[in-house]
Amino acid sequence: MKSNHIVDVKKLADGIKFPKSCPNIVLGIYPCRSASTKDLRVFAENGILSIYQLMKSRQRWLMQTPPQDREYFIPKDAKTIFLKETIGYNKEDSQFNPLQILLAAGVPAEKITVFVSMREPIATVTSWLEQFSFNGTTKNELVKNAIIAYKTVDAIVTEARTLHIKVIVNVYESLRDAPANDIYQMIFRKLNLPFSEMSVKNWHLLPPLTNPQSGITFPVEPENFQHTPDHPIHSVVAISHEPKYRKKSIKKIDNELTPQQVKMLTKSNIFNIYDIYRKEASQTLEIPIRESHELKNYYKRHELLTK
Repeated sequence: MKSNHIVDVKKLADGIKFPKSCPNIVLGIYPCRSASTKDLRVFAENGILSIYQLMKSRQRWLMQTPPQDREYFIPKDAKTIFLKETIGYNKEDSQFNPLQILLAAGVPAEKITVFVSMREPIATVTSWLEQFSFNGTTKNELVKNAIIAYKTVDAIVTEARTLHIKVIVNVYESLRDAPANDIYQMIFRKLNLPFSEMSVKNWHLLPPLTNPQSGITFPVEPENFQHTPDHPIHSVVAISHEPKYRKKSIKKIDNELTPQQVKMLTKSNIFNIYDIYRKEASQTLEIPIRESHELKNYYKRHELLTK
């Protein structure tokens, strides 16, 4: 089966059934490879039903040839649901707008909080090239799609704020500069949700992510989006003892990203987008989050002209 076309928002919304007494929705929005899966674990460990890419999964099924119309029913007894939706990696998924789908499905704007998180772009795009070349997409296409994804996330946040939907911002690098407990305690305070310190400890003792006892729901993906056993895309979270920052190595960055691709990223303005979110996250979380120098260091290593 292969991709067919972009599915319209109404068609996507029609197959997601919310109860009349709609739960509060925390809509997690991330460019792919921004360490989003760790948030699934944290929310689930705080007793919140957490769902992995529900709307993205539906879009992928509808884009198959022939299309497959799979319906999803939101549980009636859930008070709050965390929906993790990553933006990317192909062009269609990089233009994906889950907020519009929720609104078209009849979820009241006042029931939605957008929780957005980004990761420094050099590390993010390196991870795209490492993880997403398995499905026939060229590396230059992946770089272009990553640029679209960052801009899509930014556009979703702008749309949410225009509609007076609450937005809470984080960046992955907050875990570099502050304890996980401090970060998530503040995030949950902003969300008006109870927080347990145990949710960021002893993950190695928890059920596997895909075990029903984890509290995380993974919708079935089409075959061409399923990962083989030797492609453990969530392996970092699976083996982690806690939410933790992991710096992307210089060797991996330089093995994947060419100077030409980095110049494409530089011209795209996504480093400025990321930095705006970094500064806002620092203010929101009341945590100093240092500027990242991965771009500047790449230019120095490769003796490129100053951007």
